Amino acid sequence: MLILWDVDDVLNQLMGEWLHFWHQKQQGKKYTNEFAEITQNPPHQILGISIAEYLESLDEFRNSNFGRNLSPNPKVLNWFEEFGDKYSHFALTARPRETMPVQAAWVYDHFGRWIHSVVSVDPSRPSSECPVHRVFSNKASFIQWLDKPTVLIDDSEENIRTAKDHCRTVLLFPQPWNSSNQTTEEVLLDLNQALQE
Repeated sequence: MLILWDVDDVLNQLMGEWLHFWHQKQQGKKYTNEFAEITQNPPHQILGISIAEYLESLDEFRNSNFGRNLSPNPKVLNWFEEFGDKYSHFALTARPRETMPVQAAWVYDHFGRWIHSVVSVDPSRPSSECPVHRVFSNKASFIQWLDKPTVLIDDSEENIRTAKDHCRTVLLFPQPWNSSNQTTEEVLLDLNQALQE
């Protein structure tokens, strides 16, 4: 069984770290949004900024030393340390090409013992500056092409919805912007159960 892991907000805690970075860059403006208030992803409307401002700030963070030094999600890392050697793993992400070298290095630095492939699909940005991936328009198209028994773990309900017909199991990773009512521990227990079937 191949496990496909979303990176941002599953293997790491990108949104929370970016939000802290963004607050610091506002220089005295009174933005007080807490991570739990980020009930939409992208969160630009909650923050009162344009989608372009949000994406520019997010990509700046991703390529900064802060983005390079993100801590891995400790609960997920513990799962890998206990069970990771038993399975094959890919990181499956939807990021702009300019931010991929940093993310790939980050994955190999923190999860390279288990994850040996990092795959990027089209990030579906509302900008003509972001080239569309010619083969894989989304995660579901990659999974369909792969044609292997897979488990997808992702925080995006859209990715879960479009991939579920092509995966043996899909698991929605809990974040404030999705409808999951599980804890991280419960999702990882569901993963273990799916891997035993």
